[in-house]
Amino acid sequence: MDRLEQLETAVVALLEKNGRLTAEIARLNAEAEAAAAEKSSLEAENRQLQEALTMQEQKRDNAVQRIDALLQIIQEHENNVAS
Repeated sequence: MDRLEQLETAVVALLEKNGRLTAEIARLNAEAEAAAAEKSSLEAENRQLQEALTMQEQKRDNAVQRIDALLQIIQEHENNVAS
């Protein structure tokens, strides 16, 4: 009978451990899903920011080209007036 009680105790302990591990797995799965959702959100935000940065760089480059063209016109005008 002593062996049977030991076996029962061991089975109860294993079932309790199984319950704790199952709960831990569920918690970790929930954390992983939340992290994956946050990652997706951050990736989308990153894409939007990259697109906005690219647009700003294009606007800046365009403005620099226009300023360079204006400076060239001014320099040509000054050279013509000085001649």
